[in-house]
Amino acid sequence: MIHYITVTDEGDIFQVGTVSNLDYVLVDPRYTVIQLEGPFEENPQDFYYDYVDEEIKPRDYPVPPVPAVHVHWIGYDQATGKIERRGFTRSDVILPSIENLGYIILDQQLENMDLWFVDLNAFSLILRPAVEPTISKTTLIADGVDEVVISNLPDFIIIAINGEEFHVEGGELTLTADIPTTYKLAVDHWPFLPWSLTIEAAEA
Repeated sequence: MIHYITVTDEGDIFQVGTVSNLDYVLVDPRYTVIQLEGPFEENPQDFYYDYVDEEIKPRDYPVPPVPAVHVHWIGYDQATGKIERRGFTRSDVILPSIENLGYIILDQQLENMDLWFVDLNAFSLILRPAVEPTISKTTLIADGVDEVVISNLPDFIIIAINGEEFHVEGGELTLTADIPTTYKLAVDHWPFLPWSLTIEAAEA
């Protein structure tokens, strides 16, 4: 993830955000985008950006004379529900219009973008489902008969075996081997969380 702030010419921190790709950072040309090494989790009203020293510094006063109302938000892919960016900005700011990106205002910051997605019917946040199968064993005899049964899978899921993708239906996958080998299984199928497993097939 890429963490950033947008700053006025005077050094005021206008927006705080995290994106999966810099292409999602579109701001008014009046502001400068500063990329950070980690997330900025302080109240932006209490800090400013020093262009000379190139660092964020605390203001001499704890709260600005006229405090602004800030809100947390996320930006998500309207086709998949994948959360692509998050931010903390003034409530009177019009968020940038990006093709296929929708926004949701939150009561608090979303700590981990990778664990959540947006339900496109309810427009609410949902935890990404985990792949938690039942595995009969992780080693087998390479005799073409012995087998490993992986059950309790989702009804449909794409599993890569040694890099080749297989469409698995019915919630179960059975593996056998004719020669000694190593099976490396991996799931990278949205919206499921990544999952991996190694199975060794030993000589008969």
